[in-house]
Amino acid sequence: EVTADVLTELVIDFNVRRSVVKRGNKDEYLLKPVLKLIQIVISGSISGTVESSDDTVGLEKAVVSAQQVASGDTYSSEVLSAMVADNGTYRLSPLEQGTYDVVASAPGFAPELEEDVTVVAEEDTDGVSFTLEPSDTGAIEGTAPSGEEFTVLLLWKDHFLAQTAADTTTGAFSFADVAVGTYDLVLLEDGLEVDRIEDVEVEADETTDGHELEGS
Repeated sequence: EVTADVLTELVIDFNVRRSVVKRGNKDEYLLKPVLKLIQIVISGSISGTVESSDDTVGLEKAVVSAQQVASGDTYSSEVLSAMVADNGTYRLSPLEQGTYDVVASAPGFAPELEEDVTVVAEEDTDGVSFTLEPSDTGAIEGTAPSGEEFTVLLLWKDHFLAQTAADTTTGAFSFADVAVGTYDLVLLEDGLEVDRIEDVEVEADETTDGHELEGS
């Protein structure tokens, strides 16, 4: 809302992790810009640290994301994410005031979740910290429609972890370096869920394949 005689300050957030989608196993990418307009005076931030429970196993490419369930969805989608700095700290900003679930993940580690983290306007909610446990990993493979309107999501406990798209020729998709555990696969068509495969088990050094997702 823009009010007369009042300065309205806005930030446009460009979510790189959701905007650049890898297609299949090739070095091909789809560009699907995800932008959000956020008013500064009604926004705050979340901050904390992420560390490994094993001093001999370092964290690389660790990501923390703030998530909410969007209208009509059955899962939490990513609102904002940030890479963890070399010193183990992170900061998610700006976030509209409200309540978020915060997910921390890294290749070779089991993801962690902190639910119902409250963001207050013009304040930092600090101390939201995680200790990740090293985990064996496997892979998930399957097929899906290959049009640009389709995206495959990897969910953990109904929270977003990663996304990909199908190969234009074969329809194949894959998720590599997935921590041992149970996941759901969701197919989006123009942003709407049209198919889901639940309880996909990932085992150490194994590829779970044969999953077929179909469009509407």
